[in-house]
Order: sequence, then C-alpha cells, then structure tokens
Amino acid sequence: MFIDFPTYEFNQETGGLKPYIVPPGHWFPLDDMSQLEVVFGRGTSRTGPAGAGANSKVFAITALPFTETPKDDTDVLVTVERIDADGTVHLKRGNQPIVLPPGQSWTIDGESTVEWGGVTFTIVARERITNYGVLDKSKIQLIR
Repeated sequence: MFIDFPTYEFNQETGGLKPYIVPPGHWFPLDDMSQLEVVFGRGTSRTGPAGAGANSKVFAITALPFTETPKDDTDVLVTVERIDADGTVHLKRGNQPIVLPPGQSWTIDGESTVEWGGVTFTIVARERITNYGVLDKSKIQLIR
C-alpha cells in the first residue's frame, strides 16, 4: 500500500508550524490563532512489506476534550482530555490514560501478520505520542 503525502511541516528546533493543505472540516480551519488551544498532528510512514510513503494531518483544537478522527492504520483513538498550565498533556489512547510533560514521548511497539495476494507478511509497527510543549502562536503560518 502506498500512502501520500505530508500535509504539514513542524520544525521542532524553532517551534515553527506550517500547514500545507487545509481542506474543509476540522483539520486547521482557523482564520486567526485567538481561539487555538492545542495543535494535534498525526503522521504515518510505511516501508518494506507495509508499503511506501508518508502522510500526515494537523488539527487546530479550540475546545477540550478532543478525539481524533478514525484513521486507516488503527482502531484505537486518542483523546486529548486536558492541558495543565505547565504544558503537561492528559490523554487517553483508547481506555489507557497517558500523561506527558513537555518534551516527553510515549511509545508502543506491535507486530501483526497480514495476508495479501496469497503472501503472508509480518508488519512491525511503532506508535509514538510526543508532547512538544507550549508553542508560540506567532510561529504558525496559515496557508490560504
């Protein structure tokens, strides 16, 4: 399976965020940053028997809690429940609570067997959730 293409760029060093493609809906529908509470980005990349390519989505969250839209590669959804004043994020991945201070990540590795076209593949997956902390809203470039 081929997936295509990243829809935003985030520079961890500078805190700069540039959404490239902003289709209708809840991706990044803001005209200004005054109501922005949280930026939630998601990405997927594939190599080997899993396919090739990368894609991503970015969401402008204006109210909490926020649950991401379902995605193709998992049925486990992430909900952002709250953000503390110091930037600590309180999430749920499915029913599992996760608390991430700024700069911290949570990772889970998994493996599954898939049969496609008469061939059996072992797919190795890694899911990582990272809290990049409080960002400067002036570094978000809205593309129109």
